[in-house]
Amino acid sequence: MSPSDKIAIIGHNGWAAQAIVKSLAAQAFTTPLRVLARDASSITSLLDNVEVARYSWDREESIASALYGIDIVLQKEQLEETLKNAGVPFVTILIGNFTSFALDSPYMGIDIVNNRILHTGKSRENPVWLCSRDYVAAGYASLFSQCSVSSLAGRTIGFNELHPTTGDIEVALHKKAGVPPRIAFDSVENAADLAKADRFDALLRKKMGDGTHNVGQDIWEVEGYRKRTLNDFISGDALEDPKYIRTDEKTRHFLDQYFL
Repeated sequence: MSPSDKIAIIGHNGWAAQAIVKSLAAQAFTTPLRVLARDASSITSLLDNVEVARYSWDREESIASALYGIDIVLQKEQLEETLKNAGVPFVTILIGNFTSFALDSPYMGIDIVNNRILHTGKSRENPVWLCSRDYVAAGYASLFSQCSVSSLAGRTIGFNELHPTTGDIEVALHKKAGVPPRIAFDSVENAADLAKADRFDALLRKKMGDGTHNVGQDIWEVEGYRKRTLNDFISGDALEDPKYIRTDEKTRHFLDQYFL
């Protein structure tokens, strides 16, 4: 993008979004990064060089006003139709899943703390596409500082730091613990049934099991970034703090039903 292009971000307070906003704000843009914040949303985490525009879903004119002068928008999915109708160019970024969700909580069948793993369908052979929060933030910063608006508009771009199979993760768990992990199996069909009941974790495992978990073919590589390895996350200290999901008693026992 040109240094004078203006970027707007909608949704700035999330676990990953705060790192993305900070990384983008550090780039040498001549116009401030603009964050669109709902009326009740806190802006205390934003840097001084970030411009804030308030909006409300109940006031469509506030969205149009907040987007005035913007060249490209990083947005939530529910705004896609509004942006299309307004003629505002936007790009969709796919990250697969965060390493902190996939590896630091048991919801995708990977339990480092208890050294056990749940394979679903052919997940031992099919890759799961993962990124750390740091890699995603670096990806946004490099993508939007190097590419023009016209080259990004309308595209769906993938980020990927690593893409192990659960077979690879099983080996990494063995290496960390010094003993083989406990193993359980689930079918794609059962995971699909659970997904119909709004079980997001089951939907992800279903995609791992049937090979449909991906970030597309248009993948952006972050030049100069040292990607972490699976062992960095499993055995090292690469997993983020604070955690994406805080561990509690329910979380720790989430996979127990598969290991009876």
